[in-house]
Amino acid sequence: MKIIFFISIKNIIYQSGFRKSFSTDSCLSYLNNKIATEFESGLFTGMILIDLQKAFDTINHDILINKMEYFGFSKEASLWCVVSIK
Repeated sequence: MKIIFFISIKNIIYQSGFRKSFSTDSCLSYLNNKIATEFESGLFTGMILIDLQKAFDTINHDILINKMEYFGFSKEASLWCVVSIK
């Protein structure tokens, strides 16, 4: 839960999965509202959808650990994440 909290307070991404009181419905509602707001402001809105199911198989785990530490994760949390995705 600390990772979800960290992502939320740093406003890195909009994460709906694995959060209490959030679902695919809340994610779609957020997305719909964001697109409508930008459109009404006269801005263009784009979206990229990526399937990351196998993404962690292709990245260098040392680089991932360094990036996580750069964003404020402890060494232990970074290592735990890497071990968890192997």
